[in-house]
Amino acid sequence: MKKHGPPCIFGYRAAFCVVIRNKTASQTLCAYCKKLTGSVIMERTLDGLSPRPCFGAALTTEVHMKKKTFIVIAAIVIIIIAAVIALVLIGGSDADKTPVGGELGITVNSSVSGVEAVSADNIAGIFVEDGSDEALESIAALTLRNTADKTLQYAGLVLTADGEEYHFEVTTVPAGGTVRVMEADRKSFSSGLGECSLSADNIAWFDAEPSMYEGVFSVRTQEGALIITNESDTAVSAPVYVYYKNYVDGTYIGGITYRAVVQQDLEAGESAAVSAMHFDPESSRLMFITYVP
Repeated sequence: MKKHGPPCIFGYRAAFCVVIRNKTASQTLCAYCKKLTGSVIMERTLDGLSPRPCFGAALTTEVHMKKKTFIVIAAIVIIIIAAVIALVLIGGSDADKTPVGGELGITVNSSVSGVEAVSADNIAGIFVEDGSDEALESIAALTLRNTADKTLQYAGLVLTADGEEYHFEVTTVPAGGTVRVMEADRKSFSSGLGECSLSADNIAWFDAEPSMYEGVFSVRTQEGALIITNESDTAVSAPVYVYYKNYVDGTYIGGITYRAVVQQDLEAGESAAVSAMHFDPESSRLMFITYVP
């Protein structure tokens, strides 16, 4: 007998070969199948004819199927575990970016009457306050609510925590509106903000509520552009300014108010298309128009 003979039909290396009988055939014992059945796995003819599997072949096939099933199940389990780990890591990353977390007890100075501080967090996102749209990994953000009965025109606010000052500038927040503002100097809150106070360097309210002048103008919106039409019976002199803000899920995004301008006179019924690069029909809101009647 020769040890380590040819592989069986299922790819397992034979434990040994039986002496060739009449130089026409050999019988090969598969070590794996022998362990299961104690029988010969096949007979292989020397002239290259297909081997004839023995009784153990069926059992071996079943074992192979079980092994493949086990491998598939193991792979699925590994993928699920990896997904769970990824979610944990992502959650941990978000937590690292928002160390001050959610609603806080912020003492509001009387100079900020009409403005309520809702929450303070570090966030990752696009810096909108100067129109640069720079992507930042972490920046302090303050969520405010206008609790007055009129539209806030402008507020320069200072949040003080542990001797550190954070500056926020807010424009055009209607009565009852909520706005999330990013820190003007792109600073991040330190971990564990703790007790803090909010005061105003400057605050102003609209004397008369801002208007879209629906009887004079109509505005059609599209991605990055506005089309303003003079709906009145008389000509309107340039310039005509249209103001808008980003607005998502009930919250104005950014203290900034964007402005598009019509730089030509509009005859009665005449329209003009103007660039409004930050306007998105799905996430922006027209706020008001100004012009000289």
